[in-house]
Amino acid sequence: MSRQESSVGVSTVNSLSAVLDIDGLMLLLPQNELRTLEPVGDVEQVSSEHLEVGWISIADQQWPVFCVSGDLTVMDEIPKQRRIAVMLRTGNELAGILCDEIKIVRSEELSVYPLPASLRVPTSPLTSLAIYGDTVGGITSSDHLINYLRQSKLRTPA
Repeated sequence: MSRQESSVGVSTVNSLSAVLDIDGLMLLLPQNELRTLEPVGDVEQVSSEHLEVGWISIADQQWPVFCVSGDLTVMDEIPKQRRIAVMLRTGNELAGILCDEIKIVRSEELSVYPLPASLRVPTSPLTSLAIYGDTVGGITSSDHLINYLRQSKLRTPA
């Protein structure tokens, strides 16, 4: 696999990337697509018939919050290890995804690679891969990720 020099994903958007840890999955997004971080306790949970696990109030409006497993399957309950609601900008709206931990890293700390052919699935939110330290993760954008979650039909219990 050949390294991709700042032609995909986080490194072309800005110099900082948000690294979300979700059940050991490292998911990277451009830092400038994050609106705010909220404690999971602020999520108003909804019944399991919805794709989102709940809603969060920001600026006098309610925004959806999603919870996924480490394989990006939508979950209908919030596991106890989820601590942070990462609120993402998607056009003129916000939507959240729950994660266990988050850190901000400089793009220079990442090695970015194109997705291998076996991972190029039309429904996947991943646009490329990144190596940070000794961990391989997926790069996405707020729009790709939230569109994927809104269209997801799969759910798994917490």
